[in-house]
Amino acid sequence: MFQALILSVLYLATALAMAAIARAGVGSSSRAALLILALLPLAYTAAGFLPGRTLAPTAILAGVPPWAGREVAALFSTDASAANLMLLDPVSQMEPWRRAAREDLLFNPAQDAGAALLGNGQSAALFPLELVARLLEPANATVYLQATRLLLAAFGMFVLLRSLALSELAALAGAAIFVGTGFIQLWRTHPHSYVAAVAPWILWGLLGVARRPRPGAALALGVAGALGVAAGHPETLFQIFLFVLLVALLALAMFKPDRRRLVRILVWGGAAALLAFLLAAPALLPFVETLRTSAEWDRRQHHVPQRFEIPLKRALPRLAPAFDLLAFGDPIGGTWLGPENLAELGGGSLGSAALLLAPLALLARKRRGLAFILLGLGLAGLLAAAHMPWIWWPFGAVPFLERTLVKRLCLWWALGGSVAAAIGLENLRRGRGRRTATAVGLVLAAGLAALALAYPTARTISNLGLELGALGIALCAGLALRSRRSGRLAAALVLAALIAPRAGLFSRWVPLSSAASFYPETEPIRAVRGRAAGWRVAGLGSALLPQSAAFFGLEEVRGYDPMTFAPYAEFIGHAGTPTYPGWTRLSEPAQPILSFLGVRFIFGPPRMRVPAGLFRIYGGREGTVFENPGALPRLFIPASVALEQVREKAIERAAKIGDFRRLAIVGEASDPTFAVRTNGDARVMHLAVSTGRIKAAVASRTRSFVATSQPAIPGWFLKIDGVEATPARANGAFLGAWVEPGNHLLAFRYTPASWTLGKGLFGIGLLLAGLLAVKSQRERRGGPSRPGGVGIRDAKPASQFTVPVTVNE
Repeated sequence: MFQALILSVLYLATALAMAAIARAGVGSSSRAALLILALLPLAYTAAGFLPGRTLAPTAILAGVPPWAGREVAALFSTDASAANLMLLDPVSQMEPWRRAAREDLLFNPAQDAGAALLGNGQSAALFPLELVARLLEPANATVYLQATRLLLAAFGMFVLLRSLALSELAALAGAAIFVGTGFIQLWRTHPHSYVAAVAPWILWGLLGVARRPRPGAALALGVAGALGVAAGHPETLFQIFLFVLLVALLALAMFKPDRRRLVRILVWGGAAALLAFLLAAPALLPFVETLRTSAEWDRRQHHVPQRFEIPLKRALPRLAPAFDLLAFGDPIGGTWLGPENLAELGGGSLGSAALLLAPLALLARKRRGLAFILLGLGLAGLLAAAHMPWIWWPFGAVPFLERTLVKRLCLWWALGGSVAAAIGLENLRRGRGRRTATAVGLVLAAGLAALALAYPTARTISNLGLELGALGIALCAGLALRSRRSGRLAAALVLAALIAPRAGLFSRWVPLSSAASFYPETEPIRAVRGRAAGWRVAGLGSALLPQSAAFFGLEEVRGYDPMTFAPYAEFIGHAGTPTYPGWTRLSEPAQPILSFLGVRFIFGPPRMRVPAGLFRIYGGREGTVFENPGALPRLFIPASVALEQVREKAIERAAKIGDFRRLAIVGEASDPTFAVRTNGDARVMHLAVSTGRIKAAVASRTRSFVATSQPAIPGWFLKIDGVEATPARANGAFLGAWVEPGNHLLAFRYTPASWTLGKGLFGIGLLLAGLLAVKSQRERRGGPSRPGGVGIRDAKPASQFTVPVTVNE
């Protein structure tokens, strides 16, 4: 109950903060509008605010050891909604990253034998909402983050539309449509939706610089851009920046500002870009440093040729989910019939009522140019996302775009369609396009019915009726908006028609579970937890989902992360069956590689036989736990060494070592004969291991090599007796060091230079932001300025176009 209360208070505080930002951005807004925006996310997430409940797909864990016991499975299934098997990534990646970030922002010992956390890009560890969420228990934090990212998207779209001089009703409608789009909802538990939620703020900042190229506009755009970088999914952000850049270029080409104004736009736009880089540097630089050594970078550079287009017959069906989300089935109900990930293909879904309004944006002269730009780019992105022929050539020419997940270009349609639908409602409210709206509504209804007949197993009468009913309500209410008597009711019905079908569908997308089922500590975990300090663990098959060890303070040698250190992924791949993105499935617990990695405890399925050389310390219906007495400490002295400079060969040879106590492969000038040499005479007198730290006292009689099982990810530094030294490479992928005769203190420390530099640049960014804020404030005191019109000629100062929600003309 107490956590539920804190959750509600934090959500309310976040809503108030965003309301204040919205008022500062576009002037005064009615309390009714702000209240609707604050309540809008609850249409999708309200159940998670109940005491003892959580919106998390952790019911997936019920079938995975060590959570496979009947009692635990019953705990998961009690009062839980149907599991969505498409939400494995949040269980195995996002939630464990979030938990690990509570202990250390930079380093994550709970995956890949010690990996970069902030540097993996998708952790979003520095995003403001993530920082606030650490005040909550993890089960409540996941509810808060889902609700507040919808809040961020709603207020962002509202601010964007109000800056285009639309009425509050149209702006509220656009916000409701955007929050209910497939991209936002299907990725609600992923970092992609953070980027999508920030996208309207970035577009608002861009149009602000275009309209008023001044310090305040540059400050807004710079902060929005920095938030986009911190949001945690660089691929999606790249596609958003491309969208915003194209909007700017097309707007400039259409309205042709004079040279002086264009120079000011470029100057303050450049200032905004610089500010965004400086403020985002603590997140951006570690990501760039990690990316170049990641398995994902290696895969995309060498192993994954992109398919730029597919035949029309195969491409057309891919568009169906953008207009009818359930066309390929319902993954929650178990009728998923889609050929690929529905979340990718259905990401552009707007809802039938929104599709009715979008074409009406082209009926009036005002904002028609902007509507053409947004709808055109949206449709282009949607067609490219489906790999449609003839549309691919311009996209394939964009650097790096061909190496991103292009199916997520459907976000362009979610953005452009939402804005266009809001403009269409404004036209309808002003009495334009009533006949067209009726015709479009009838055609759309016929199209939905045709889709239902084309996919009869995927549709239910209730789902079809809900969409068609919402379409009819929106049509009738839209036609009645100008009526003085029924205008207020009509406005309410329009919002209901836009929200209700989407909420009815997506409120069930993320399962509602008992908070007690959120990574529970079961008997196998208890058997290990008190004995695992300084050692690592692993699971056989799918036992103990990779990275879930973060919830129990355990250190894992496996991972489930595209940003896995490529040499380590290659090395551990020899211990089992590698699967993308880096989850190596282990089947044999008694093997030298696991002993080298310091794996002391191994989780397996129930009633598994005891392998030779291991001991069973727990056996029950929830699984089996073995102890490996041969596990090596984190740092040790091998008996002999062999030299191999080529990384791939070093890893291949190291993987064949039968006993890592006897031999280590050192990454120095290759020996053509690959001779094995006796290592020096040395002993480890003391060893201390902590998060991102390895300290050891070594006594050596002769020059000796010291090996570790810590992957040599970028950011590790070595000091020997307090003096900086260059780490050596051990076994192709790990840290090592040479020590001279005598007693020495070795200190390996994970302190990425990119993080240090990023913090310095962030400080400079704060100074620049302060200067822009002061300069903007002085200009405001100097008097009102005349608004410009790049792409938005009809725009007025925000304080002059505030319109109540239920205005009737």
